Amino acid sequence: MDCKKGDNKEGIQQLKQYLHNFGYLNDTQYSKSTNTDANLFYEDLESAITTYQINFSLNPTGVHGVALRISSMHGKTRMKAAASGGDYHPDYGFFRGQPKWPLSKKELTWRLNPGSRLDAAAPIRDFALVSWAAVSPFSFRQVDEDDDSDIKIGFRYKDNDPLGLMDGPGGELAYAYAPTNGQMFLDGDEDWAMNGPRPEQMDFGTVALHELGHILGLQHSSDINAIMFPFGQRGQEGKRGDKKEGIHQLKQYLHRFGYLNNTQYSHSTQVVDANLLDENMERAIRTYQINFNLKPTGVLDAETVSTMMKPRCGLPDIIDGKTRMNASRGEYHLDYEFYSGRPSWPLSKKELTWRLLPGSRQDAIEPIRDYALQSWDSIVPFTFRLVRETDVSDIKIGFRTEKTDPFGQMDGPGGELAYAFGPTVGEMYLDGDENWAINGPTKQEYDMGTVALHELGHVLGLQHSYDPHAIMWPTIDKGVVKDLGEDDIAGMKALYNLPW
Repeated sequence: MDCKKGDNKEGIQQLKQYLHNFGYLNDTQYSKSTNTDANLFYEDLESAITTYQINFSLNPTGVHGVALRISSMHGKTRMKAAASGGDYHPDYGFFRGQPKWPLSKKELTWRLNPGSRLDAAAPIRDFALVSWAAVSPFSFRQVDEDDDSDIKIGFRYKDNDPLGLMDGPGGELAYAYAPTNGQMFLDGDEDWAMNGPRPEQMDFGTVALHELGHILGLQHSSDINAIMFPFGQRGQEGKRGDKKEGIHQLKQYLHRFGYLNNTQYSHSTQVVDANLLDENMERAIRTYQINFNLKPTGVLDAETVSTMMKPRCGLPDIIDGKTRMNASRGEYHLDYEFYSGRPSWPLSKKELTWRLLPGSRQDAIEPIRDYALQSWDSIVPFTFRLVRETDVSDIKIGFRTEKTDPFGQMDGPGGELAYAFGPTVGEMYLDGDENWAINGPTKQEYDMGTVALHELGHVLGLQHSYDPHAIMWPTIDKGVVKDLGEDDIAGMKALYNLPW
């Protein structure tokens, strides 16, 4: 079942926020969406989703399906972390470094923490652990709640969760840690079904099966039929007017990347039901699908979710509510795009100085200078000169981490990799928590030169391109090295009025 205009679903509030944050919903649309019903799938949201779908080569339906189920990475509840925290293979993923339990253990002990619901033991033991015992090299043995154990399972509530992740009924259901921490917590405020769920209940055994997958070492899967898929009920899609757990997080995602503006997002988050799929949400999903060259259904299907889960640049896809909608209208040419007002560096400068900010990795100089800047140097009317980190410079490059980023955009390994500012601010920041490759990436690393080439495109005046072959395409995978594409070159030459 698909989410479409007029539907009400749990979690649409977050999808609106996501579309707004990344430019698919402007401030007026976002404010509208958060001042009525936060979870209503309405017209603006449908359009924003369509644009997103076009941008990312998805089917531009404008329909949203499969709401957020559980998204936990190192105890953090973020949809984007679900997609990018591990080393992804065709669908499944591992935590960074592939932590796992030693095979020498053979048996993993488990317990319910003191104060836990005792009726939780049966679905954990007889369904979740039995299922994993059939495919893992371990057996599982329950011990008393006062005994030490490998796996510790408990309940936390909105009022007492020290991490602040539990949020009451709906939304976040549970979180767990990678091996060999062994801790798993379920939201005590949820309406759990211990012996098969009613329509309004969450099946405890199913959620426990998912979280125990994390404990055993699996990250999220992009296979919609996998227990490790992070969204909704497996295989079920939502449409406008439906309600699903976790749509609140999807609204945040769509808002962040511009598919829901502040008005739409505010509308979607200030109403009684934050998880209703409404018209704006459906439109936002369709816009997202159009932008990414997906089928524009407005449904958050597996392909759309997989695209959203990719590591990406932290800049919005839509600025001030503007998008190309297949790059065929307005001031946009081919697939490249400029910032509003087309800011650029003055041609009189001829030379742009650059520096690494104090405290930056010194080994970053080589990929930035010898690959990223050298690539742009062959196209733009400027040369680039490195100066000391204490000197004044046109371009300033630094590293920020999840703990030190004043804008809160850096999010640890995976997710958002970097962000930059257009001319003539000249600032660019890479995520210091990422596993960066300086001299060619492995399958577990992001190529710093490639990401720097993209971000310097922003510094020089290009916005995102919706040509998947362009360096200004907003997402990148581990192990990938990209060069300038024809669209990047065309955009830069157009911006600076350069001859071909």
